[in-house]
Amino acid sequence: MEVKRVGIVGGGQVGTPIVTVVLLSGRAAVLRSRSESTLRKARAGIEDSIDRRIARGGLTPAQKKEALSRLKTTTNVADLKDVDLVVEVVPEDIDVKKSVFAELDEICPPKTILTTTSSAIPITTLAAATKRQDRCVKMHFWYPATTLTYMEIARGYLTSDETWETVKTLSKQLGRKPIRIVKDYLGSSNAYLRRVPPPGETRESIFWDLMFGKTTLEEIEARPKGKTPEGFEQLLNVMETWDFVGLDTRLGQLEAEVREYGVAHIPPLLRRMVEAGHVGQKSGIGFYDYSASPRKAIMGKFSPYLVKFLAEDEEFVT
Repeated sequence: MEVKRVGIVGGGQVGTPIVTVVLLSGRAAVLRSRSESTLRKARAGIEDSIDRRIARGGLTPAQKKEALSRLKTTTNVADLKDVDLVVEVVPEDIDVKKSVFAELDEICPPKTILTTTSSAIPITTLAAATKRQDRCVKMHFWYPATTLTYMEIARGYLTSDETWETVKTLSKQLGRKPIRIVKDYLGSSNAYLRRVPPPGETRESIFWDLMFGKTTLEEIEARPKGKTPEGFEQLLNVMETWDFVGLDTRLGQLEAEVREYGVAHIPPLLRRMVEAGHVGQKSGIGFYDYSASPRKAIMGKFSPYLVKFLAEDEEFVT
């Protein structure tokens, strides 16, 4: 998919340089903000940035005029109805961002890709507010985007290959080099790698082990099943067990522990799977794909979404 028209939601100090980058790439930009005063300030900032390039000999006044002819500013979110991709740049408030994603999902056509520049909130979390989780991606522009070309992109749990390839291509076309990919966990610059999981073996250790690349789905499946606390032989492996119990059930238990005791180590991978609606047997997919065997996992038939989400991308630094 070719991205010719980009919408930007949020005309503050982070969003304004992104608009400039989009315009200078030869694309049309629709900047939406809630107030006319913010839009006027944003337009002035865009013009000032381009003027500085002209002063350095990088652009001509004619190129400035042509670039600005491709800019539309609006307070009406409905004006984003015909863009190919939207970059959300609103304050780092999860409820506000989810509201924006839900609103865009209603307004934009099915082809439109929704992205966030958030450095901390996972795209899967925001995508869950839409009916197009396959067309949601993180594009974290480093501020200011007109100067820093470093960018992080992260696919959500359900991001399609087409969407992923489109965003990778667009990122390069916007001059974002090098591009660094991070898995869709909390934090930027692989901050999740600095978070220490609970010590020792826990019931949630497989989520941490998979998240940190310490093991594989195949290795977990091959582990001895062990015994129950009462001494009986386990009938299911640990992934089958979680799929049977329900990942949403376990997440709810952990969140209750946080409320009650203030302590719980909730694996981000567990939360991503639940946000995607892949909670085990009752949803037809969890660790395993139950489409061919609704009541029993077929060994080796893992969720293709989970396999793709955990896979390394050789093109990027991880």
